[in-house]
Amino acid sequence: MSVMERAKLLELEPDLPEAYLTFMENYPDILRNTGDTASFELLDNLPAIIQANEQINNIDKLAEGNYFCIGISGCGDYYVIDLEESDPCVFFWDHETDVIDSSDEHGTIEQFAGNILELKQNISKTEKSSTKPWWKFW
Repeated sequence: MSVMERAKLLELEPDLPEAYLTFMENYPDILRNTGDTASFELLDNLPAIIQANEQINNIDKLAEGNYFCIGISGCGDYYVIDLEESDPCVFFWDHETDVIDSSDEHGTIEQFAGNILELKQNISKTEKSSTKPWWKFW
């Protein structure tokens, strides 16, 4: 993330935690190069981040709290951080119930990124070890 992108993010949301900004400035290449992670679960580009936050604030109207969207599930749900925390945990917001499930905490941003990476690597190993395509596992 460039200095200009940091300024635009802070313009969008002045209360962004330093932990999130630092992570974005040092966004790991391994995540960027792992499938579609940077396009979904942990967004890495400013236009997508802006669009996701406009979506939750203006269209889906995330009801409670002071949250910022850092990723999307691909199914209409969002991964959000609480702007009132200095080292925020990542939560899953279900768009169908309009509820942030506090039991569905993914840890800090770094832990969330590590969990995504581990999951993607496990999926990749499973796909490589199987003679079936992933969509025929069930």
